[in-house]
Amino acid sequence: LNVPVSRSQLITVSTEMSEVIVADPEIADVHAHGRTAISVIGKRPGHTTVRVLDKDSKTIASYDIVVGYDLPSIR
Repeated sequence: LNVPVSRSQLITVSTEMSEVIVADPEIADVHAHGRTAISVIGKRPGHTTVRVLDKDSKTIASYDIVVGYDLPSIR
C-alpha cells in the first residue's frame, strides 16, 4: 500500500479488529475508526508493515506500507 508523506489511506477489514501493530512507527502511524476501519498516515519516506489482529490475537490482515513523496502534487 502506497501512502504519501502527510497523507492517509483508509483500510477496511471484514472482521472486527482488536489490535493494530505498526512495525516502524517512525514511518507511518495508524488511527482506528471503530472496529473495522483504519487510517494509515505517512510520516516519513520508508517501508514498514501494519498488522491487524482480532480478539484472539490472530492476524486478520497484513499490509506492506511504502511511504513516499506525493510527486504529482509537488509538480
